[in-house]
Amino acid sequence: MGARGAAVLLGLVTLSAIGSACASPPAPPALHVFDGASMGTTYTVRVVTGDVWDSARHDRVGARIQQALDDVESKMSTYLDASELSRFNQTLSVDPFPVSPETFEVVSQAYALSELTGGALDITVGPLVNAWGFGPVEPDVLPPDRESLTRLRGHLGYRKLELDPAASTLRKTDPELQCDLSAVA
Repeated sequence: MGARGAAVLLGLVTLSAIGSACASPPAPPALHVFDGASMGTTYTVRVVTGDVWDSARHDRVGARIQQALDDVESKMSTYLDASELSRFNQTLSVDPFPVSPETFEVVSQAYALSELTGGALDITVGPLVNAWGFGPVEPDVLPPDRESLTRLRGHLGYRKLELDPAASTLRKTDPELQCDLSAVA
């Protein structure tokens, strides 16, 4: 390569280096926000991506988020009468009650937390949640009277709930036992 070829090559390398230095910086991360309602409250999900989404992709992701939350609600909500958890709470039977693997997993984790905390977290607190007006059932009187609270406390206790992992069933040993997964679901 002669002097002229070297100069051309040096010029191309220089132009390439200048072009690289002047190239547009990568686009900043894109923020996608999704809002909706679930489990008796509202939610906001923020997703940060390295690329820009078109509206169709944004809508698909939003629909999948809502679908996932609707699935949890259909199984574990105390606000929907037809949810698995509501149906379990409504029954006065002490027979094993079949639930989905997802509900069983959440109840199992909550039970483990109850054990770990010595009952400080107790998913059988549903009747007290309702008595104080924090659940789906509106109380007749607020605040609840001492006698009502004493009666309700007699039907609480995570140890009154039996779990059968092989059958994916829950069983009450007290027919009036009710669960509330709001702290964990």
